[in-house]
Amino acid sequence: MPDGRGGKKYYNIQKVCAISTGVHPYLTELHSLFYKDRVKVLPKQFLIDNFDMVALAVLVGDGGNFSENSIRICTDSFVKDDTYFLIDLFSKFYKSRLTVREEKENKFRVVLTKVSKHLEFFEELRSILPKCMHHKVTPVLNEHQVTTQ
Repeated sequence: MPDGRGGKKYYNIQKVCAISTGVHPYLTELHSLFYKDRVKVLPKQFLIDNFDMVALAVLVGDGGNFSENSIRICTDSFVKDDTYFLIDLFSKFYKSRLTVREEKENKFRVVLTKVSKHLEFFEELRSILPKCMHHKVTPVLNEHQVTTQ
C-alpha cells in the first residue's frame, strides 16, 4: 500500500465485526432477584412459587454429573442453609434420598442417590433436556444393579 509519500508501507489489516444486543427486561429482573451487591442469593419465595421440573432439568443439565448411581449437582456457590433449601425444592420431584455433601470446606453439593430405582424420573428429565445433555441423566446400570432391582 502506498504510504502517501511515494513509498510502500505494509499494514496489518484486521477485519472486525461487533454485535450489540439489548437485554430483555425479564432477564434484568431475574438477575436482580438472584444477585444482591454482586453476591449470589436464593430468592426463596420466588423459587417456592416458580420452581418446576423444567427448572430442575436445567439445573441438572448445567451443573450436574452422573457418578456411582447418583447425580451430583454443583451448588458450591451457595451456603449450607441454601443447599438444604434446594433439597426441599427438589424433593417435590425426586422421591428418593437426597443428601448434601461437603466436597471442600464450605462447598456443598446436592446429591440425588439411588437413581437406578427411579428411571421414570430420569426419562422425564431426558424429555426436557436437549440430546447433548442426555449423558447427564442416563443411568447406566451394571450387572448387579440390574439383577437387584
